[in-house]
Amino acid sequence: MAPLELLALFQERFNCRVESALPIKEHASSRRIYRLKAKDISVVGVVNRDLKENLAFINLAKFFASRGVRVPEILAVSHSQLSYLQSDLGDVTLLDKVLELQKSGSKDEIIELYRRALSDLARIQIEVGGVLDYSLCYPSQKYGEEGIRWDINYFKESFLSRVELDQDLSHLEEEFEKLISVLLEVGHTFFMYRDFQARNIMVHDNNLYYIDFDRGRRGALYYDLATLLYQGRVSFTVNDRLELESYYLKQVESRGVSIAAQFEDHYIYYVLLQLMHRLAAYGRLGIGLGMPYFLESIPFALSKAVESFITKNSTLCPALHERFPSLNQLFINLYNREQKKKLVKAKILEVKIKSFAFKNGIPDMRGGESNGGFVFDCRIIDNPGRDPNMALLTGRDIDIGDFLEGKSEYQSFKSHIISLVDAAVEKHLARGFVELVILFGCTGGRHRSVYTAETVARYLAFKYPLKVNLEHRELIDIF
Repeated sequence: MAPLELLALFQERFNCRVESALPIKEHASSRRIYRLKAKDISVVGVVNRDLKENLAFINLAKFFASRGVRVPEILAVSHSQLSYLQSDLGDVTLLDKVLELQKSGSKDEIIELYRRALSDLARIQIEVGGVLDYSLCYPSQKYGEEGIRWDINYFKESFLSRVELDQDLSHLEEEFEKLISVLLEVGHTFFMYRDFQARNIMVHDNNLYYIDFDRGRRGALYYDLATLLYQGRVSFTVNDRLELESYYLKQVESRGVSIAAQFEDHYIYYVLLQLMHRLAAYGRLGIGLGMPYFLESIPFALSKAVESFITKNSTLCPALHERFPSLNQLFINLYNREQKKKLVKAKILEVKIKSFAFKNGIPDMRGGESNGGFVFDCRIIDNPGRDPNMALLTGRDIDIGDFLEGKSEYQSFKSHIISLVDAAVEKHLARGFVELVILFGCTGGRHRSVYTAETVARYLAFKYPLKVNLEHRELIDIF
C-alpha cells in the first residue's frame, strides 16, 4: 500500500479515496512511485525524502509546461513537499517502443521518433534554457569543470575500483586531465538535461513526453546528444548516427547556434565522458548493489564503446586512440574481459540465492544436485525497517545499503559470509558441481536479507564464471 501521506493527498485533490495503489518500479532512484486509481481517475504518486530534488522537479516541470514542453502535469503537492501527484503518462517509454520496432525491422519509424526527440531536445536546450532561472536547478546550477571532475572520479571509484584488470592504470590520470581541458573548450551556456535517454521519454497519445529532468543544469549541448544516441540497448549503424547527428546540428543552427565547426573535434569526447558516467552508475547499482538491470547493461555499454569509437578502425574518430592511448586500451580491455566471461559461462555453475523471512519459514533446500547449502541469519544486524523513514523501503533501495554498510558489525558479518562462500564456490568449480544454494533470512525478508542477497549475488557474478539465480521470496507481491 502507498504511504498514508500520498493517499491523503489523493483524497484531498480528487475528493475520493484511492481504490488501488500499485508500485511502479524505478530502476535507479530512491523515490517510491505508485499508480493511484479511483473510478476513472489514474495518476502517478511520488514519495521522495530529498526535498531539494522534489522542488527541482516540481518547479522545472511547471516552467517547462509554461513554455510548451510536454512534461508530466503537477496535480498536487503535499504540505511537506515530500510527496506529489502528477499526470499518468502510461508505461511505454521510447526505449520500449524502439526495442519493439527493432524486432519488426521498422527502421524508418525509429529514425523518425529520434528526429522528434532531437528537435524537442534542441528547443529545450536553447530556447527554453535561454530563459530558465538556473537557481531552480539541483544539486548544481552549472555542469563545468567541477561536474566533469565529479563524473570522472565517479567512474574511477564506482566502476574501475570494482573491476580486476591486468593493465597499468598509472597513465590514466594525465589523460583524464587532458580530457577535462578538451571538454571545457566548448560553450557551457545551454540547458543540459543530464539524463536525456530513451527510458526517460514517454510515448503517450502518439506524443513524446519528457521525465526525470530534475538533475538538469547549465552545460554543453553535446552531453545530451551522446546520452540519447549511444544508449547501449538501442542498435544504430554508424550511418544512422551520422544522419541523426546531422539532423540535430540543423535543429541547433535553426535556433541561432552554430557548433558545426567544432562538433567533430569535441563531440566524441562527450560521448566518452557520458559512457564513463553510465558505467559508474552501472558499477554502483549493478556491481555494488546487485541490481540485475544495471549488471546486464555493462556488456551493452562496453560493446557500444569499442565497436563505435574506441578501436583504431572507428569511422567516428580515428585519432582518439592516438590522443588518449591509455583510455583507449582501458575500454578495449574491459570489453575483452566481458567477452571472455561469455565464453567461460557456456558450461556453468548455478548459484541459487534467495532472501526470505524466518516468520514464513526457511525455504526448502532439498532437491536439485546440492540438496543443501548455506542459511545465513541476518537478524543479528540492526534492522533498518524499524526506522519509519525506511520502513517502506527494501534492500534494493540505496538508503538501506547506506544504513547497513555504515555499520562495522555488518562489514564483519559480510566479510565472514564472503569467506565461506568463496571457499564453497571455488571447491564447486574445481570439482565440476553445477549447483550451490545460499539463503539469507531476516525478520520480514525485506531489508537486511534482501540487501545481503543482492550484494553477494553481484559479488559472485562479477568474480566467478557462473550463473546467479536471485530470488526475493517476500518481495514477490511488491514488485
